[in-house]
Amino acid sequence: MTIDDVYRLFGEASHWASILEEQLGNICMLNERVMNQDKYEHESAKSIVEKFQKFTIGALITEIKKALGKELESKVDTKELESKVDTIFRPALEKRNRLIHGFFIDHHDILKSYDGIPKAIAELNEIKSIIFPAADFATKMCVELTELYSGARNGAAQPIIPLDAAR
Repeated sequence: MTIDDVYRLFGEASHWASILEEQLGNICMLNERVMNQDKYEHESAKSIVEKFQKFTIGALITEIKKALGKELESKVDTKELESKVDTIFRPALEKRNRLIHGFFIDHHDILKSYDGIPKAIAELNEIKSIIFPAADFATKMCVELTELYSGARNGAAQPIIPLDAAR
């Protein structure tokens, strides 16, 4: 194990954190576009992108939970769905924040001594093991929502959040 392995794993974990953030934004944008068709019928998609591009990951998760509440409140227990959203995405958010804001601060010693490299690699593997499934799930949600919402113009769209698929 070398410092190059640490940088490689950091890059992989950062990559999946970026995918997660992008897909959570895409979910919010898809939902916004479909649920507010009249508002955006004559506006470009740029206004939707502008609305969500400045959101943090935490804000995107909150937005998804709000959308769930509006769309599904009469059909299912929204508290349970919100809990599932938190179960899937909040740990990934915490690991992402750890990765970006604290990992190298706490592992700065690996530049001077290789003794800390195994510990750093173990932490990066743990971080990646939490972020990757959340990013993968968000990507699958995006694909499914895109397919489902493609019929929205004909009134056939139905919101779906397949939260059980993440388990």
